[in-house]
Amino acid sequence: MKSSNHVKYFIILTLFLSACSTQKNTVINRAYHNLTAHYNGYFNARERVKEGTKTLSALHVDHYDRVLDVFKYATDDKAKTIYPDMDEAIKKSSIVIQRHSMFINGKERCRWIPDNYMIIGKAQFLKHDFWTALETFQYVASTYKDNPKRFDGLIWQMQTQMQLGKMADAEYMLDYLKNEKQLPSKYKPLFAAVAADFYLKKENYPKAIEQLTKAADLATKRADKIRYSYILAQIYQKVDSNDKAFAIYRKVIKMNPEYEMAFNAKINRARSFDVNSADAQQVKDELNKMLKDEKNKDYLDQIYYALSGISMREKDTTEAFQFLKKSVAASTNNANQKGISYLEMGEISFRKLDFRAAQLYYDSAATNITSDYPDYALIQNKKTNLSRLIKNLNIISHEDSLLTLGRLSETEQYSRIDDIIAAEEAESLRKKQEEEAAKAKEQEEQSNMQFSQFQNQPGKDGMPGNSTGSSWYFL
Repeated sequence: MKSSNHVKYFIILTLFLSACSTQKNTVINRAYHNLTAHYNGYFNARERVKEGTKTLSALHVDHYDRVLDVFKYATDDKAKTIYPDMDEAIKKSSIVIQRHSMFINGKERCRWIPDNYMIIGKAQFLKHDFWTALETFQYVASTYKDNPKRFDGLIWQMQTQMQLGKMADAEYMLDYLKNEKQLPSKYKPLFAAVAADFYLKKENYPKAIEQLTKAADLATKRADKIRYSYILAQIYQKVDSNDKAFAIYRKVIKMNPEYEMAFNAKINRARSFDVNSADAQQVKDELNKMLKDEKNKDYLDQIYYALSGISMREKDTTEAFQFLKKSVAASTNNANQKGISYLEMGEISFRKLDFRAAQLYYDSAATNITSDYPDYALIQNKKTNLSRLIKNLNIISHEDSLLTLGRLSETEQYSRIDDIIAAEEAESLRKKQEEEAAKAKEQEEQSNMQFSQFQNQPGKDGMPGNSTGSSWYFL
């Protein structure tokens, strides 16, 4: 009897499954394929893409010496770490499409198929396989024209075009989406962020501010809201809207971001505040407090740089210059910050028409700043131009000296030459004495270090050795 029931159940199940054809647009078919398409593959594939997004975000390096990237997609090399998970997501979604797609009479009847195509495209994008991802997003946008998911495809298509440097195509897509009245509300936060990214890449800062403001207001995730707000403050600071930058940096700090962003928000807030405002003394006190905090020992160069910015806004260039010197001296592992501080010193010297000093500081800035720094080419050009200027000034100075010397009597000429030789010998002796003093100091420090190491070596009883007591070798 039990065997007979099992046979009946098996026959019924077989008939049900055979009835669930992907070629028949019936209520039962749609219900079956929608249910299995969602839970059998799409859900797991989506979770893997979410994890891949988190991993890339964690691997992304933020460079706070420039405007932050809107999105945290890391580098090509770092994207390789998520290849296995993304490949698995692509596989799962591909199986869902193969088994459950109901494309009948030019329309997809299984609602989860466009979503699975988007999962495939996003997985390809996160792998930095941008050309393949572009094809997938284009397919979604062109195939599912009556489905809201097409807008998701269009936005990601635009984002992929930007990654490939196809800015003209991205701009066409941007203009289309801006004027599309049917754009669903759930896609507007992403579109605003992608549009902001486009305008930042084009250095159209007024438009970038407009879109970043929208993105920050519409963002549903706290981390996104904080990031967009911070970038918005950076842009306001870049276009010298310092009062707005100050207010947004303060807002970011109150949102309690991760330590590095909070620290840099405080630094940039200090460089953008109004010296006549009620906050002036509070900002200074905060920076001086930060100097004493052990957590900031690797960031002293940035704090001194911020203090120099305050001095500059107070028009005290002498004090600003001293803070910049401290910033350079304190810089240990941040070459770009050292270069930026040298750059400010060069600017101050240049404005004072001290071109020789400016050339030296610009040379140091060009040496320290990395080639990926946004103004790297501009700094190199100014360094080259200043070097040419100094060369010409030296020629003029040399010729003027010869002309002056030629006007003197023979006795005066010999006397002037003797003075020049004596001055050069004195300078040479001074440099030699400084080098010898520095060498002697270095040898003394090495000797002290070796003696300290000897003192701290364990004796027979396991305690640090010393020159007295029972641990003395000859006792």
